[in-house]
Amino acid sequence: MSVPNPYLPTQRYFPEDPQFLQRELNNSYVDIAKSINIREIGVYSQSLTATGQVFEYLTDTTSQEAQRHIYKIGAIATGTTVSTNHNIESEEFTMFTRIYGVALTDTNVFEPLPYASVTANANVELSVTQKQIVIKNGAAAPNITQVIVVVEFI
Repeated sequence: MSVPNPYLPTQRYFPEDPQFLQRELNNSYVDIAKSINIREIGVYSQSLTATGQVFEYLTDTTSQEAQRHIYKIGAIATGTTVSTNHNIESEEFTMFTRIYGVALTDTNVFEPLPYASVTANANVELSVTQKQIVIKNGAAAPNITQVIVVVEFI
């Protein structure tokens, strides 16, 4: 399957003959639909959502469409690890393509996840296993009050 072109022509000729006009209008609509549908979808939901991303390079014969899921995770104390089930069955995915998030600390600072700090043991690690999202809050990091994690997979 080839990926449609995400760009539309800036001009289009529409013939006056009704027979040819009908065909050109149909083609125009198909081109618009394909171009819109190939764009990345900006919906972040706690239910499974198509991203609009297509991964062609993985096999020679098929392309795979990515899915997105977000998770809200509660407080994580300094020096502790929290594991949250992601409930994505192994037959639903081949590979995670993006894993990222943000944490709000008890000092009202938003930190990207994973978070790397110049202070020893103040990093926050984010990883995903076959079953869980794992967040390790460093021993010198502030307490975390809430977290949003986004996982995308094919």
